[in-house]
Amino acid sequence: MRITRKKSWRDYNTCEEYANDLKQRKLRKIYRRRRIAVALFVCVIISTLISTVVFARTADDISDYVPVAVEPGDTLWRLAGKYYPDMARRDAIDEIRAVNGLTGSTIYVGDVLLMPDK
Repeated sequence: MRITRKKSWRDYNTCEEYANDLKQRKLRKIYRRRRIAVALFVCVIISTLISTVVFARTADDISDYVPVAVEPGDTLWRLAGKYYPDMARRDAIDEIRAVNGLTGSTIYVGDVLLMPDK
């Protein structure tokens, strides 16, 4: 329903009609704000749920791994051979990167990486 807005108070027949129109405009503005607030709230809830599902690890996932401190001379190649002996080294390195959230192949002494529990 499209409501044409009157330009001046002179366009109204009575004061009551003018007052009612003002009340209706105020209510439309309030409802519009509420709809925007509800839409934003729903977006926040949905994004929170999605990020929880994407980034969440279950207790089983974490319990399958042990924290290992990187020592001098350790490389991803060496760690992959030690902790994933039955897997191809490149696949093992990809697994280590995925579990630990690494983007590159650089690790530093003192870093703590999650490795599979033997």
